[in-house]
Amino acid sequence: MNRKIVSLISFVLMFAIFGALSAGILITNVPNTYFPKDLESRILNDHVRDTFGTDELMLIVFKDESQASVEKYKKYEDLFEKLKRVEHVKDVTSLFNFEHIKADEEGFSVSNILDLDKFSDFEKNLARDENVRDFLINEKSDVLSMVLEPEKIENSIKRLKLENEVRKVINDSGLSKQFFGFGGQFVIDTAQFSEMMNMMKKIVPITFVLGMIILYLLFSNIKFVILAMLCNGLVTQFCLALFAVIGWPYNMVSSMIPSLMMALTIAFMVHLLNAIKAEGDNTNSILLGLSKVKKPSLYSAVTTSIGLFMLYTSPIPPIGHIGIIGGLGVLFSYVVVFEIAPYIMLYFKNSRLAGFEAIDNFLQKINDFFVVLTKNHYKSVCVASLIVLLALIPPIYKVKSESNLFKFFDDDHIVNVVNRFFQNEFVGTTSIDVVYKSEDVQSLMSSKFLNDIYKLQNELSEHQHITRTFSHVDVVKQLHRAFNNDNPDAVIPDEDMLIEQYTLIYDGSDMYDFITRDFSLMRINLALNVQGANEIEKVMEEITPVLDKYKYKYSFTGQGKLMSDQENLLINGVLKSLGFSLIIIFFLLVLLWRSPVDALLSMVPNISPVLAGFAFMGILGVWLDFGTAMIASITVGIAVDDTIHMYHSIKSKLMKGIGIDEAIEQSYRSSGTAILMTTIILCSQFSLLMMSTFTPLKNFGFLTSVGLVAALLFDMTFLPAFLKLIFLKKPSLIGLKKA
Repeated sequence: MNRKIVSLISFVLMFAIFGALSAGILITNVPNTYFPKDLESRILNDHVRDTFGTDELMLIVFKDESQASVEKYKKYEDLFEKLKRVEHVKDVTSLFNFEHIKADEEGFSVSNILDLDKFSDFEKNLARDENVRDFLINEKSDVLSMVLEPEKIENSIKRLKLENEVRKVINDSGLSKQFFGFGGQFVIDTAQFSEMMNMMKKIVPITFVLGMIILYLLFSNIKFVILAMLCNGLVTQFCLALFAVIGWPYNMVSSMIPSLMMALTIAFMVHLLNAIKAEGDNTNSILLGLSKVKKPSLYSAVTTSIGLFMLYTSPIPPIGHIGIIGGLGVLFSYVVVFEIAPYIMLYFKNSRLAGFEAIDNFLQKINDFFVVLTKNHYKSVCVASLIVLLALIPPIYKVKSESNLFKFFDDDHIVNVVNRFFQNEFVGTTSIDVVYKSEDVQSLMSSKFLNDIYKLQNELSEHQHITRTFSHVDVVKQLHRAFNNDNPDAVIPDEDMLIEQYTLIYDGSDMYDFITRDFSLMRINLALNVQGANEIEKVMEEITPVLDKYKYKYSFTGQGKLMSDQENLLINGVLKSLGFSLIIIFFLLVLLWRSPVDALLSMVPNISPVLAGFAFMGILGVWLDFGTAMIASITVGIAVDDTIHMYHSIKSKLMKGIGIDEAIEQSYRSSGTAILMTTIILCSQFSLLMMSTFTPLKNFGFLTSVGLVAALLFDMTFLPAFLKLIFLKKPSLIGLKKA
């Protein structure tokens, strides 16, 4: 069986197999997918959440200025009852089940703060209870909320389905006009997931179509263009199939894979098609063109994949996953483009490739400009390039590492609108828990411990960014106060026996949201009005001396703590992956050129996109976060592709005895044109990510494009200019003799 038939059958079979496998992909963006399983704070958080319930809550906010009446609240009570019956809803906290403790003839009683049969008591209950105003009804009584606690759902599709079902129940209850919106951590995930799905529906097809248009403008042969785009689809399906087979979740970070693979596959295809195009009407143009670009493209594929593989050194799972999948995708792309596609092309009767004259002329003018610049002003180019590199360094020190899930969306996004509104009317939406265990405290229900925690909470409440503290101590305080006829001076009992009696008589459940029924584990919940990881970490640092003062062993946990830890892991991961990428790529280039000097010279254009990307981040105030953390390794991996092609082209011609100026000029006509084409395509496709309303994706698209443009300029100016300088001054450095 000849190579043509094998290639065609393999291509069709892989399309079918990978297409079927990719259907099993797990699409989810839940927060836990972003934390290492062995992260200490995650392990504790999982235990606390399994014990007390999730802190990924859905806040349902209403603005209702109508006069207080039984009729007004009856609609909300009906909604409350319906919400409890919605699938995957574990609990709902509202005015209709919020516990209110008050004095009676037997000492105290526990009832709901709002009982429509005793509506006349509602205002008195509100005045007596100091906690209900924190998150269920505001001071003016014109803003109400319900707090929905979902079951443990590790699938974003099911989470979004739950949110839509809750919205439907609200509309069916006749409260759509009063409904202000959803808030809380749960909604951040569904909003991110919705944006991810929108990107897949809009940007991926546009990227596909744009690639076809650009390829057709460059080569004007529809058969080759269609095959190129089919190769695109096959590589993308391969990567999605890997996610499904390995079982890794496909989330917001992973959603960059289709755009990345399409861009890289088209870049490979451009080098191949441009080489075929250069052969003109030669009957063997396909195989001749393949022979000229196959070897440097293999080195490019290996170095690009190394840049991606190094992302796996990041402790953040999704970044590591995109590194492995992306790296394997690049190698597979090489196989498809250079080992399979050319032999399918042999079936085409017309293998002539010729772009539109205007575009070819435009590209040639750019090449001519660089040729003249490099040949006549090579010393100035070298000096200017080094000055630019040095000038890019100072802004890098302004780059700030920060993650703020709310800032991932535009300020007018509904998630931010509702969050700000809730925070203004009630408390902050960032949650941190301070956790104590009985083995470290002796007794979590002793009078001494409860009094200490009461004082501690009062001190913590004075912090400007802590808007609410709550623990089982608050319930004990209410019980004691009610037992003493609502005496405001009655706070925490001085006798352990009395506390034990209270807990025996207490028939409510709210207290056990903060302490286990066996009194072995408790938490103080802190509501913060800051969302940034660095801001959260600063709050924890500032309250640590207050906590330490009471001599009890404690731990921080909750979504706020996880975000803070994650940000620290992110920084370490970026530095580690970038460092490994540069080191390994350098040694690969040493093996390729068999010369450390050649490798070092080749590294300069590959450092430029890193410096340019971080410099623009510093200048524009773009944070180092999930979207931007991968830029350095990815742009280095991509940039080295063009560097290898340009350097290989010039060096091979010099080794054949061609003069330096002629070698540079010929290389511009071949490799230079391909580099221009690939950069145009890559930048146009990554720029499409800027259409997203999700900030990390926009930044990723923009800064990757900036890095690729920087790499292009250094590949087209510094690299040939410095090579000429060395060749004229001391060619032995690069293993050549002066002509």
